[in-house]
Amino acid sequence: MIEWIDRYLTGQMSADEKADFENYRKSHPEIESDITAFRQLQESLGHYGERNALQQNLSAVMNQQHQNQEGGVLVHLWRSYRKVAAVAASVALVTSLITYWGTSYTYKKQTAGYTLLRRELETIKKSQNALIRNINTAKQEADAAATTSVAPVNPGNFGGTGFAITSNGYIVTNYHVVEGSDSVYVENNKGLIEKATVVTYSQEADLAILKIVRKDFHFPKGTSPIQLTEGKAALGQQVFTMGYPKDEIVYNEGYISSKNGFNSDTMAYQLELPVNPGNSGAPVIDKTGRLVGIIAGKQSTSEGISFAIKSKELMKLLNKLPKDFNRKELSKSSINGIGREDQVKKLEEYILLVKVYN
Repeated sequence: MIEWIDRYLTGQMSADEKADFENYRKSHPEIESDITAFRQLQESLGHYGERNALQQNLSAVMNQQHQNQEGGVLVHLWRSYRKVAAVAASVALVTSLITYWGTSYTYKKQTAGYTLLRRELETIKKSQNALIRNINTAKQEADAAATTSVAPVNPGNFGGTGFAITSNGYIVTNYHVVEGSDSVYVENNKGLIEKATVVTYSQEADLAILKIVRKDFHFPKGTSPIQLTEGKAALGQQVFTMGYPKDEIVYNEGYISSKNGFNSDTMAYQLELPVNPGNSGAPVIDKTGRLVGIIAGKQSTSEGISFAIKSKELMKLLNKLPKDFNRKELSKSSINGIGREDQVKKLEEYILLVKVYN
């Protein structure tokens, strides 16, 4: 992607390539921050030779982001360019890089002890249920054409969990689940698949909001049962989650074990609640149906310790949504006061498997 952005900004693309890139840019607003950051780097360095060397370094760094520890990349690039860049340009470069890496990898959690929970999906070996869904009969194809967006036969590169917040198809997941995606599909517990697009996101909070593309889409049973408020969760509060660490919904329950997350992160809670890859983006809900947080990761060194982005971070993101988003649908819960089994039954339809293709 770095190479494409560089060619686009320097006018090296053909007319067809430029048109294709601009179409991709319109459908993937998440790359705007990358384009802005790279433009700042170009302006700082100025000369093509320096920019070309930087591009090669950036590409190498991005291929090894799992080894990226706070400050390491900046130190490496600073050493590489301090002899060839003017003082003012160097200061601008460092500032740009701080901005770029400050938002490029959510929370800077690519460190020992923290595991993001996006799940790698198999591209060849599928479960029996997946095969049945992909090898459609003529009737199933007709039904799918009428009610869903048909996804590629390939099950996807990565998977996570999303949950609906409105009846017309707004869905919350983690940003790291959809980061770098070419296309995104969501699948419900009945195997119905819809294409979705990223509407808005926060890299810092590791949250993204998707919207089902089909214009006439509505959940058959109406409003999502989940309530969203500004209330804080209490230490020891009982919570539960539902997500897709495999090709069917998995339920788990636990409690709030710390008011802050990994390395005392104030944007997250620490939970005593078992999760696995694929649970990223799953809602954390209390007994009244109120959204407490969104699962994002777990502690690598201890079983059962997980982390959830606080619901207040999602509330900030809602202000960026279009006019067809109805905030009132989140003002109350339809599962308050009923037993847990009935709560789960009502929630199942609104908990979705997110499939990412890139």
